[in-house]
Amino acid sequence: MVKRSMSRRQFLQLAATVTVGTAVVACAGVGPAGQGAGAPAQEGTTVTFMSIGGEPDQVMFQEALKVANEQAAISERNILIEWQPDPGGGWDKIMAMFASDTAYDVQRIDDDRVAELALNNKIHQLDCLMDLYEMQVDDYLPLFWQTINLGGYQYSMNPMGGTNVLYYNVDLFAEAGLEDPPASWADAWEWDEFLGIAEKLAKKDANGKPDQYALGFPKNVITPIAYGAGGSYLNPEQTECTMTDSAVADAVQQFLDHTVPGGPEWFVPPGLDLTELFNAGKLALIWASSNFIPTISQEINWGVCPWMKTPLYAMTENYDRTFVISKSATDHEAAFLVMKTLCEQPAIDVFAAGGFGVPYLKAALESEAFTSSEPANKQVWIETFGDINGHRVDVPTPRGPASSYKVTFTDGTFFDAAMTGQMSAQEFLKQACAKAEQDLSGWNWSAGQMEARLIEAGAVGCEGTKMWPETDWP
Repeated sequence: MVKRSMSRRQFLQLAATVTVGTAVVACAGVGPAGQGAGAPAQEGTTVTFMSIGGEPDQVMFQEALKVANEQAAISERNILIEWQPDPGGGWDKIMAMFASDTAYDVQRIDDDRVAELALNNKIHQLDCLMDLYEMQVDDYLPLFWQTINLGGYQYSMNPMGGTNVLYYNVDLFAEAGLEDPPASWADAWEWDEFLGIAEKLAKKDANGKPDQYALGFPKNVITPIAYGAGGSYLNPEQTECTMTDSAVADAVQQFLDHTVPGGPEWFVPPGLDLTELFNAGKLALIWASSNFIPTISQEINWGVCPWMKTPLYAMTENYDRTFVISKSATDHEAAFLVMKTLCEQPAIDVFAAGGFGVPYLKAALESEAFTSSEPANKQVWIETFGDINGHRVDVPTPRGPASSYKVTFTDGTFFDAAMTGQMSAQEFLKQACAKAEQDLSGWNWSAGQMEARLIEAGAVGCEGTKMWPETDWP
């Protein structure tokens, strides 16, 4: 993927290059959020819905939409929710569709990009409609309102939170003579303890080539490593990258030493399919989100456990399953009702049963659809939404333009080079920081500007109404 945060000019330039797939809803101007609120949708109103995702996810979405279409809030207003296929191209394609005003009505988006869409006035503020339709703050976990709170305003709704934890092969642990992993983040492995376990789980063939790996992970694992070392992406003012701190560099280097050729090679190097290795019984542990479950082979006996301390804290990075309403929606109030219905029972129970994540709706969190599905030890998931021993488990990364800091550490070439021994962790972090600061410079940004910048952009159509006025970070 390309950089996630860009100037308004660069964002709008995407409109010139987007090629929109089939069944895209026609563009139409709409008034500010809340305008005309309370009036029933026009007869036969169609609201288009789209989320990226593989085949299991798409089957789940269609089932959830079927359930949602049957609810009184939708059927009595003559709203029809229409599923649309993933057009391909990932988040960059979706962002290009927003730039050209051809996004679908209710659109899933990368949670790190919501601020960019709001600052470019491409999505609706939701507070007045949330208030009008009497959404109750206490019905949801606080993170429903906090995680993508932009200057106190709401621009998205999240039926679920995708939690990143370690999935482990029960049989490989038993074969290595190891006890089951910790069942709570309060008991997460110390770094040195984990290395002793990894040594027993990794195997090589007669030629010294790795035959079984201890740990597999995606590139965004850099986040819990850094924050687990007491680091942060940037300073409190959100103006300078701080990932070059020595504690962060040391933690990352200690981690990468186990992937580079010539080292222990206990961790999976770049280029190998992690899911394939796990399903073949050749990978003992994999850091993955909750929607990894549908991809696990029925032949694998598995469980979940916390990430290890790296080295101060055991932390993770959750991802909101985030949906927004595009400014090109033909009827943004009907789209809001669809999105609200998908965040309520029984539609949200379909997401819960499908492994989409942990419900933010408290009633759904306690429902059989969530509690009876795998994994058995859901406490490992649920604890990521709170504090353990007085310290936050989920990394509080910034939601403003400073999210551009993240992409250079995860989607660029620097991490691959470090994992293969072509550069040190210190050099990787130095180059990534330089690139991140270059990307951020066009925004002329610092902490505390969000509300003023949203108002300046014309993105606040319902000023003064805030469902959750305070945000977790600047």
